Amino acid sequence: MSFSNPADRRISASQRLRHIAFAALLSAGAVLGATPADAQRAVARLGFGTAFTAVDPHYHNQSTNFAVGRHLFDPLIARDADGNLVPGLATAWRAVDDLTWEIDLRRDVRFHNGDLFTAEDVLASVARPRAIRSPSSYAVYLASIDRVEVVDTHKIRIVTKVPNPSLPIELSLILIINKRAGGDASTDDFNKGSAAVGTGPFRFKSYAQGERLELERNDSYWGARSAWSDVTIRVIASNATRVAALLSNDVDLIEAVPPSDLQQLRRDQRVRLWEVDGTRLIFIAFQRATDQGIPQATGPNGEPLPSNPMADLRVRQALSLAINRQAIVERIMDGAAVATGQLLPQGSFGYNPEIAVAAFDPERARALLREAGYPNGFRLGLVGPNNRYINDERILQAVAQAWQRIGVQTNVQAVPWSAFLAYPRPQLPAHLQGALNTTGEASGTLRVILATPDPRSGMGTANRGSYSNRAMDELLRRALVTIDDAAREALLRQATRLAMDDVAILPLFNQKNIWASRTGFAYAGRRDELTLANGLRRVE
Repeated sequence: MSFSNPADRRISASQRLRHIAFAALLSAGAVLGATPADAQRAVARLGFGTAFTAVDPHYHNQSTNFAVGRHLFDPLIARDADGNLVPGLATAWRAVDDLTWEIDLRRDVRFHNGDLFTAEDVLASVARPRAIRSPSSYAVYLASIDRVEVVDTHKIRIVTKVPNPSLPIELSLILIINKRAGGDASTDDFNKGSAAVGTGPFRFKSYAQGERLELERNDSYWGARSAWSDVTIRVIASNATRVAALLSNDVDLIEAVPPSDLQQLRRDQRVRLWEVDGTRLIFIAFQRATDQGIPQATGPNGEPLPSNPMADLRVRQALSLAINRQAIVERIMDGAAVATGQLLPQGSFGYNPEIAVAAFDPERARALLREAGYPNGFRLGLVGPNNRYINDERILQAVAQAWQRIGVQTNVQAVPWSAFLAYPRPQLPAHLQGALNTTGEASGTLRVILATPDPRSGMGTANRGSYSNRAMDELLRRALVTIDDAAREALLRQATRLAMDDVAILPLFNQKNIWASRTGFAYAGRRDELTLANGLRRVE
């Protein structure tokens, strides 16, 4: 059986050329620092745009946390910059039958504490995400597993409840911890460093929550030895401050380059930009937990409404038609995004070519509101973060202005990411959210964002609007157990179409991933938007 994800076969030729050119650049560039002593002092300084919420690799399923985890821990199966599956702590994996996978584990790998990596560490790593409380759990990627059997110290057998062709992809998102140090540890133990014992290329030094993480090279790493002796990851949430830190040489690389600065940075001889099309979807979601009246959705004069406007398809259609997505891409994102009417960019596995970007038609939007019984509109709260996604607060304001024009008086509440995560879901009548697809298939976004929430199966873990469509759930369920690639993709396209026809969410755009480095550095941009120290190199 092939080790590759079907979606990987759709990577564009231009993207391949970009990485070939990058490799040529690294080969041609002379690495600065001619002596071993210089190499020992090599420090990589990274500026992250979003705070990571823990060092615990199983605590919070968000991209920034996973990027941090990949410095300290390894998955069984890894992903390269283009999203291809490659060996990690597993050297080979194969489907024995429809329900059984055998995985060969890498030998002679040691954890940071000197313990040998064995099958017992895999068992602990698969069990732990399902046992801890999380704002967005990694357990969704383990839901299909019935049991994990130890064949010997370096071979395991995974038996699934149903056929799961995506299991290797899902395992690439589970980082392996040391059973002795972290199997029974709390998230606080990881944050303090006592449990942050992995097999990764760097070791834990110190962590100041919301501010910075200090790492040192793991000289016993099983893979290629890092060029960096030390790594500092700083959280710099402010766009202006992050760019200023790069220009003043306080950091060597920043992520999430603000689109408004792109033109200026392209002209600056002190800076190099590294771009790649990404899979992060930015969208608006609605509160769908009830058909009854909800807070922050009232009549035009603030009077309570007997029913939830978001439960009416015509209202959701009207709110969608009011938004000019291309204008948001051009005026707010400065072209660093692609307007969309679905979940993944073109070329992804499960992308439905029949779904167009939603039309911009405010007149039709007003007519639909009248049909739905809101001739004078209504009042609506729109909540979202102001420090999580690129230009998130500006996007909130643009959407609010669009809705105001069709008669929906919109009250924007832009709050820090930590406050947004703490919002009780019933108090999110309409909200801005982002979803990074880490699997390369539409199933990844469907089951995390749109599947009916079910803690037992791990479905709908980030479905903050409590959307539920049983017909879509059934199509998704069938896709998740269909081995044949063509049949699975057809089901995913049907599920996506059903959800988009139902206006389950309002997709706005797929974000481009852009990094900026100081001149003399090169970075291998990634589709999964991870910022990794080992992707950064010094060149002349």
